[in-house]
Amino acid sequence: MRTRVTVQHPNSRQLAIEASGLTLRFGTFSAVDHVSLQVPHGEIFGLLGANGAGKTCTTRC
Repeated sequence: MRTRVTVQHPNSRQLAIEASGLTLRFGTFSAVDHVSLQVPHGEIFGLLGANGAGKTCTTRC
């Protein structure tokens, strides 16, 4: 399931990236399950986690 991701212009007031309800499944396995995030303009954001935690799948949703 693909969920809408919004990227706003840098001169906008608040968020550079907003994602809501990201989900990615492989059969019955949920690699990413209802992940939501907001990254304000000017902030550095990183995904940290163990191998197989879903970091790459989250960025590809």
